[in-house]
Formats: sequence, structure tokens, C-alpha cells
Amino acid sequence: PALRRLAERPGCAGLAELADAWEIATRTGASLVDAVDVAVQRLAAQEEVDRVVATELAAARLSGIMMAVLPLVGLGLGYALGGNPVGFLIGQPVGWVCLNVGVGLACAGVAWIDAIAAGAEGRP
Repeated sequence: PALRRLAERPGCAGLAELADAWEIATRTGASLVDAVDVAVQRLAAQEEVDRVVATELAAARLSGIMMAVLPLVGLGLGYALGGNPVGFLIGQPVGWVCLNVGVGLACAGVAWIDAIAAGAEGRP
């Protein structure tokens, strides 16, 4: 029971595996070493899967960062072409609509990418 209580702490999930191994060895009379070896192998395999998922999600997270920065690049391009994009966006009703729709879509895109990444990582 002590190992199971400690396993609830962040970063201590491996103690639940150890508690399971201990319980199996106690109930069946099997060697604790064999049960711990199996638990270690399962933890190592899970850690490898977590590492692969984190690596694969790096591209999605980079896309989210790019989506957040892309509007600033668009403003810079507008100025580089001799326009006044900020003046248009805040000076006219059509600009306000464009600004609000653009900000809304950018925020929705970043939130969507984050939700997909969170779901793949198994967090809410």
C-alpha cells in the first residue's frame, strides 16, 4: 500500500509497477527478481514510446509556433511592399473585421494543434 500511495506522486509511476511485481511475487511465491525484471522491461518500453511520441510531436508544436508568428510576418511583408497594414486593420470597419477574423482563426489554429498534441501525449 505504501508503494501505491507513493506512485500517485508526479514522476513516481514506476512504483506502481514495483508494487504489482511485489504483489504477484507474494501471492504466487514466484521470484521477485523475475517480476521486477518484467516491470523494468515494461517501464523501459513505455519510456521509449513516450520518447518517440515527443519526437513526432515536435513538428506539430513547431507548426503551432509558426502559426502564431505568421501574422507578424504578414505585417512585415505588407510594410515591405509599401503598404500600411496596421493602418488598414485599425482604421476601417473592413480592417476590423479582417483583424478579428484573422486573430480568431490564428488562435483557433494554435489551440487545435495544442489539443492534438495533448491528446497524443495522453494529457487532458
